[in-house]
This record gives sequence, structure tokens and C-alpha cells, in this order.
Amino acid sequence: MDEPQDTILGRLQDYGFKARLTSLEHIGSVGDELLSLMSQGLIGEEFYKSTFSRMGFDYATIMPRATSILVVASPQPMSTLYFEYQGKMHCVILPPTYVHRELYEKVKKALNAVLPQYGYDYKGVHLPLKMLAASTGLGMYGRNNICYVQGMGSFFGLSAFYTNIPCTSDSWTDKAMMPECVGCSLCIEACPTGSISAARSVIDASKCLTHFNERKDSFPVWIEPHWHNAIIGCMRCQLICPQNEGFLGKVEHEVTFDAAETSLLLEGKSPPELPDPLRAKLDQLCLVDWYSVLSRNLSSLLNRRSYGS
Repeated sequence: MDEPQDTILGRLQDYGFKARLTSLEHIGSVGDELLSLMSQGLIGEEFYKSTFSRMGFDYATIMPRATSILVVASPQPMSTLYFEYQGKMHCVILPPTYVHRELYEKVKKALNAVLPQYGYDYKGVHLPLKMLAASTGLGMYGRNNICYVQGMGSFFGLSAFYTNIPCTSDSWTDKAMMPECVGCSLCIEACPTGSISAARSVIDASKCLTHFNERKDSFPVWIEPHWHNAIIGCMRCQLICPQNEGFLGKVEHEVTFDAAETSLLLEGKSPPELPDPLRAKLDQLCLVDWYSVLSRNLSSLLNRRSYGS
């Protein structure tokens, strides 16, 4: 007879997800690894403090009955956005992971359908998702420090949950880089900022284009306008990666913004000032979460202009 763990993971796979279960006893080592990365200078102190402060390591408060951590990978293609501007229609990429609410609700719907049948429950939690996926064997790191899941490439979203499912077969393992990355330097060559290096196991986040276009600060003068390729984040290393070859043609959402809507976004009107249809589009794409940088990023993509700081 299958253990409850195996049965539940199999049921989740029927819903199109891949998942791993690991003992809650590993939660301390996750926090320790983050601290170690900071102390080695592999992640910045500011990033560590802002990230760590939002993590749900206090499982006793979040879910006192928890005994395990469930990590779930959900397929998620890119989205394509079309902006009408100066008489032309411009296609802009929205990378996977940013359209997160819809995906999270799909995972919760599956958990609500499966877990109660076996007498278990769960609680969503904010944890280092890539680290957990790699540490449970759900995924492996690429040289670009992005996590890959077999059958999904890097086009997926991750979710983590505390559960009281007995962890009878712990999936915790040593993190590893994909063997396909050995001898391959495509992502290094494709990275415009030089944040990926063969000499480091972690990218230099202080140089990563995603780091800059997720922040409200003005872009540094050394960032070339033509480097930008997505409304949020960066897809250069993922688009060139051979492990993503079979996933590039898939699109999750195709959303068009007419000339008037594009103009409002470029003006940086506050969300309450936007027309309801435009606000609905932004909500669907979770771009309201990034509204403070949306006008700047969109302007950079549409105009390819130089920066002044």
C-alpha cells in the first residue's frame, strides 16, 4: 500500500504539478544557508535583511501542527503584452513567476481537493523557493543560478506550504547544477551585465538587470537601453538556454493595451486614477504589484532612451 505522502504527490501530479515533501527539521538549515551566502559576499546584506525579514521560518506560529514542507512546481509560460505606441504595436515579454496569484490559486484549489480526503491540511508560507526546490530534488540549478524542473525548463512557478502530511520518505538532497551546464557558456555570453560567471556558483545579483528594474531607483548610466527585454525582470539567459528550447513558443496570457492605455501607463497615473478595464488588465497580470516601476520600465522598452543618473 502506498504511503499517504506518495498518494498525495501522485494526485498533485494528476493536476499537472510536480511536488516534493521534506521534513520540517530542515527549515533551520535553509535559514543558515541564506546567512552563509551573505557572509561569503554571495548575496548582499541589504538583500538578505529584506528577504529574511519576510520569510516564514517561524512555523510554530504559522502552523503549530506542521511536520513537513511541501514544495510545488506549476508550469507557467511567458506572457506577451502588446502596447500601441506612436502608431505601432510593440510586443513586450512578461517573464514567468510574475503572474503569481492565478497560479497560486490553482495550486490551492488542488490542495483543497486532495488533502482533506486524507485528513491533512496546509498553510501557505513565504520561503526561499529556488533553494527549497533544489534541496528537495524537485529542480536543479542552471549556471545562471535559475532553477530548472524536468519537463518545465525554467518556465514554472514555485509555491511552498507547511503541512501535517507525515514525511515518510524525505526528499532532502544536496543541491546540484544541471550536468548540461558543464562546458556550456551560452548564458554567460548572453548576459548583458556580466552577472553570470563560471567562477561563481551564485550570480552577482548587484549586476543583474532584474535587480535594477525591480527597484525604484534610476537606472545606472552603464546600463545600455537596448539591454532591456522584459517589462519586469530579464529573460536573456533563459531564452538562450537549450533546456528551454521546447517551452519558448508557449504563452500564458496575451494582453493588448491600446494607445490611450499605454499613454496612461507612461504618465504614471496612480492605480486609483486608471480606468477600470485597464486596472483589470494590470490585476490579471499582477503588474499592480510592480506599478511603482512600470512607467519607467515601459518607457525604456518603447523608447530605448538613455538614462541620466
